Amino acid sequence: LKEQGYSSMKWAVPPYVRNSKALLMLPVPSASASLSKEVLHSLEKGESYFHRCQVEISRLRLEITTFGSQYMSQREMNLMQGYSDHMLLILCQQRSMASDLIAAISTVDSQSKLFDDLSGRIPSGQAQLCGIITRFESCLIDAIENLRQLVLFLKESSALIDGNVHDYVVILSLCASKLEDNYAFCKGTMP
Repeated sequence: LKEQGYSSMKWAVPPYVRNSKALLMLPVPSASASLSKEVLHSLEKGESYFHRCQVEISRLRLEITTFGSQYMSQREMNLMQGYSDHMLLILCQQRSMASDLIAAISTVDSQSKLFDDLSGRIPSGQAQLCGIITRFESCLIDAIENLRQLVLFLKESSALIDGNVHDYVVILSLCASKLEDNYAFCKGTMP
């Protein structure tokens, strides 16, 4: 596991990962109307997996502290707990990135709908349009950055995931590139 980037050290994991109440405070990826049914289904499966992992790791902690094991030493049990805490941390990071990406996509979608609504009122809505353009560009930059982080994370964790992740990396990279290449940023000035 160390060769794959996991750590068993307690200091490698923030204390909130070991606190169930703090994990409940993390952002939850929420379903958005702009997401496809496939994405919503994957989101449901991911949430189910997250909650199963959280329960299993809590149960592991309880067993280690109360019962121990006749087959494993205390050091081995602590290593196992450290690795599982680190895996839960990575899962929390993935979940938070998915939440941020969904929020950015929803905001970009709503901002683009506002652009469509302003098409007939351009002369009287110039001040409002400038603010919308600024918010839209900010959200678009966030969405692109979230996509780039997700691609990096998938590349780094591809060895740990069963199945072919390369196709998803290519698709997400193309999406981020198209977003960057097909939109000329105004930077707050009107075109």
